[in-house]
Amino acid sequence: MFKLSQSLFADKASANDFPEKVPEYPRVHNFYQVDHVINVDAEISAGQVTILDMGIDGILRNLGPTKQANIIVILTEIDDPTYRYAVEQSWLGGKKNDIVIFIGLDGNKITWVDIMTWALNSGNELFHVTLRDKYLSKNI
Repeated sequence: MFKLSQSLFADKASANDFPEKVPEYPRVHNFYQVDHVINVDAEISAGQVTILDMGIDGILRNLGPTKQANIIVILTEIDDPTYRYAVEQSWLGGKKNDIVIFIGLDGNKITWVDIMTWALNSGNELFHVTLRDKYLSKNI
């Protein structure tokens, strides 16, 4: 029988390390809409989250069909990049087309960024580094 402690995700942070901070995987609501931006605990307004979400919706109108990609952004004020592994463990790595961008914030300053894809960074390291560096150079 499969045990999570034997999985690829067990040697990093677990969902138990961040109680009540690991979000559920985004679900479709209102027949076709999905929230692509998840605000875990960042001090950012609902309006700003909606603007970011609408921007990702616009990007995915072209990127989704051509590259078969789905973008999810998780905003948090947790000052621990291993938080990403807790989410990865809870979501069992996400879905095959997911690009999950974790953004650690201190107010409106980005303190850390990490990227999670289903391929577990296999062969797409340059994509992860490029995307991470692009976000680290910005402020929200």
